[in-house]
Amino acid sequence: TTNPNSEKYFYCWFVDSNFQTPLTENTTFKSNSAVYAKWITVYSSSYTYTVNRGEATITGYSGGTPTVLVIPAYLNSFPVKFIATDAFKDKTQIRKVIICNGIESISGFNGCNSIADIEIPNSVKTIGNSAFKDCSSLTSMEIPSSVTTIIDSAFKGCSSLTSIEIPSSVTTIGSSAFSGCTS
Repeated sequence: TTNPNSEKYFYCWFVDSNFQTPLTENTTFKSNSAVYAKWITVYSSSYTYTVNRGEATITGYSGGTPTVLVIPAYLNSFPVKFIATDAFKDKTQIRKVIICNGIESISGFNGCNSIADIEIPNSVKTIGNSAFKDCSSLTSMEIPSSVTTIIDSAFKGCSSLTSIEIPSSVTTIGSSAFSGCTS
């Protein structure tokens, strides 16, 4: 996980030093085996954000866009609670998004057509307007049970989306939330 004093996010344990084979519950070891921890740089200084009542809203990203994007729980000691609409719009380099625990409302990934994997924490309550609109590489999504609202056009145009788990905690699904999800 991340913390306010670190620029690294623990990603996964691997059984090879090239970080190609993740450690799983089915991994077997020979004697004197090693495991390797992969950490991802967060680049907190590349985020643009606003602060309202002591809570941060991410509004954009000013650095070169990484393929694995970690949305930190804190920016300059302010807890991140929201990802604004259009924060990462059309950032086609992003392949995977890891959203840290503490963030409550997410939007902003519309047009990120290379995203294939998103990790949403149990702190998220709202999937916002056009949050993943036109994310055409997204094939599946697991929505945590903390989510109560999926706003208009949240997954509109996700033409490759074949599997999505919507928990019973979701009480509101906005219009056109899944429009154009033809798969």
